[in-house]
Amino acid sequence: MDRNHLLLFVKLLESYIQLLMCLATIRVWLIECEEKEAQRIDLGNNTLDTLSKRSTEIHHITRESDDNCIYELRMDRNTFAVLCDLLQTRGGLLYDGLVTIEEQVATFLNILAHHKKKQIFYRSGETVSWYFHHVLDALMHLQEILFVRPTPVANDCTDNRWKWFQGCLGAIDGTYREVNVLDSDKPRYRTRKGSIAMNVLGVCNRDMNFVYVLAGWEGSATDSRVLRDAITRHNGLKIPVGNYYLADGGYINGEGFLAPYRGIRTHMALDPEEYTSSSVEDMPIGEEQPNQFQIVDVVESSNEWTQWRDDLAQEMFESWMSTRSQ
Repeated sequence: MDRNHLLLFVKLLESYIQLLMCLATIRVWLIECEEKEAQRIDLGNNTLDTLSKRSTEIHHITRESDDNCIYELRMDRNTFAVLCDLLQTRGGLLYDGLVTIEEQVATFLNILAHHKKKQIFYRSGETVSWYFHHVLDALMHLQEILFVRPTPVANDCTDNRWKWFQGCLGAIDGTYREVNVLDSDKPRYRTRKGSIAMNVLGVCNRDMNFVYVLAGWEGSATDSRVLRDAITRHNGLKIPVGNYYLADGGYINGEGFLAPYRGIRTHMALDPEEYTSSSVEDMPIGEEQPNQFQIVDVVESSNEWTQWRDDLAQEMFESWMSTRSQ
């Protein structure tokens, strides 16, 4: 074989090797494409399965029965629907094409109700956190709707339940809401009954509508201490001098607060609406307004206020006795 034939043979061999390499590359590419297609189909099936489970769970909680809705979200189906509508129309909550308004609100309420991030709708922790804060922001815009301004009992009131309490704005009380805190903080949040909770102050008008809520205080804090904070803080509880709220024995009987005599029972044995809850940080009654009246800014007892309570109790007792003698 001469030199020219040898060179031609080498070139043909090189071409053949390159062709084999190209065919091998194409084969590898085809295998990868097949694997990706299989993964895509599998992912699609998983996605459809997740969507189906999510839709079923949302329907189970918010549509099937009030029992399910109250257990998971602490409100019945009608209240949930009203809240969703308010958050969307008045709070600015938006449906972004990914998570429905119902799912956003249900996730938010479920976290508040059960004190933990249960991913009941098959979402990632990042997604849950993202929409939780969106709902919280929308909820803060509803304070003018959810909170009312109290109206004092008029001097000419004829309602037998309230006619003795001219100037009364409503009632205040504290409640414990269980929380999860660091082990190092548990002693401060431990209540007298041993549970780990925060002490929440609630203020309502005569129609049981919320006027003010202050959450965040440790469970070991006394009701009077929480009330003092509410009175003195910016955008806190505002009580015009001459008006007052009814309170239980855990509070001081002083200007702005009418507390019962020691040893008088003021609580029901069982509250049939115990399941409802409110857990928000300091939510003032709308935007701060200029004070048109002198405001109660201290919580302390006084001889004048004690005498006024004594006179009121005596007057009520004499009226009650006169009706019994008739």
